[in-house]
Amino acid sequence: MRIDHIQLLMPEGGEDRARRFFSDLLEMTEEPVPESLRPRAACWFRNGPCSIHVGIDEDFRPQPQAHPALSVPDLEGLAERVGAAGHEVVWDDRIPGVRRFHTFDPFGNRIEFVNEDDALSRPYE
Repeated sequence: MRIDHIQLLMPEGGEDRARRFFSDLLEMTEEPVPESLRPRAACWFRNGPCSIHVGIDEDFRPQPQAHPALSVPDLEGLAERVGAAGHEVVWDDRIPGVRRFHTFDPFGNRIEFVNEDDALSRPYE
């Protein structure tokens, strides 16, 4: 089994902010959303096997605790870009041997980033 995609939520009208965050900042490519899903599935993004769907929720509330964790090859470089773009970068060293940080998307959803080499050998699996 593997994850096909994850879905995050945003309020209506947040598409441009989602594109700036996921496409511009995280360097993900926007993919077309099937027409039958467009009323609620606003934006789909992909980078390699990682796919994030951002949907619209009328009663949107950010998820500051539940989150995806994405492994990246240049964790420090990404942290610098995220911080320079005005997003909070919170480093977390509570798992020995795993370099990681989290931030929040423009809607307050938490996203964790893990150093790619550390993610391949999780000591807590």
